[in-house]
Amino acid sequence: MFLNPQFQESEADWRKKATLGEYTVLPNLRKLGYEIVATTFVKFKEEDLSGEEADKFRKRAEERFKDESFAPNVAMFERGMGLGYTGIIVSYHENYASFSEFLRMIKQYPVLSPDINSFLSDLNDRVHYRSLGFAPLSHHILTLKKEKKSE
Repeated sequence: MFLNPQFQESEADWRKKATLGEYTVLPNLRKLGYEIVATTFVKFKEEDLSGEEADKFRKRAEERFKDESFAPNVAMFERGMGLGYTGIIVSYHENYASFSEFLRMIKQYPVLSPDINSFLSDLNDRVHYRSLGFAPLSHHILTLKKEKKSE
């Protein structure tokens, strides 16, 4: 069973439905020595987004990310759209020098345009509105279930 007693379904039920992807512990990144969480927006080169080339890149990326020593500070790398970009990378860094080195590394990928922008969150800032966590998602799921039952 889940640690949250409000969830009535068993782990097996969630796995069967493919709702449960992995167990995640959310550590305090600042206490682990990280100062920055970066949200980096990238553009895939148009010619590399089509069919076969996109599949090749996706397969190479999947293989590289299976190796946990490759870019261990990357929490998420996904395609998408918005703000004129076609991809997003969420990463965490010990300091600005670490982030700069990360930018140099991703600029070396030939499928990515050099047009890259980032938004940096300072983990040492004294003001935090809502840090990363899944309790709000749990609450939202429970709210949706209650709404469906009352219909």
